[in-house]
Amino acid sequence: TATKSTSIASSSSSWRFFSSTQLKDSYDHILVEKKMEDGVGLITLNRPKALNALCDDLSYDVIHAATALDQDDDVSCMVLTGSTKAFAA
Repeated sequence: TATKSTSIASSSSSWRFFSSTQLKDSYDHILVEKKMEDGVGLITLNRPKALNALCDDLSYDVIHAATALDQDDDVSCMVLTGSTKAFAA
């Protein structure tokens, strides 16, 4: 049990560099949209040739954007979606 607690603590501390995050102008593997009138942050996986197959860079983009949206007081809800062909592979 102590080993699990240590690994959880060390893995969560590895994301601390996201502590004050702003959305980027663009991402390589996702599209991000803020629907201000609804308070919704929309993250769309955008790797159509790979059917949105998960990879490290896509995960990094999603985590970065979700962290930025979470810190935005105008966003009260986030939606993660895929393309019309596939959510993720």
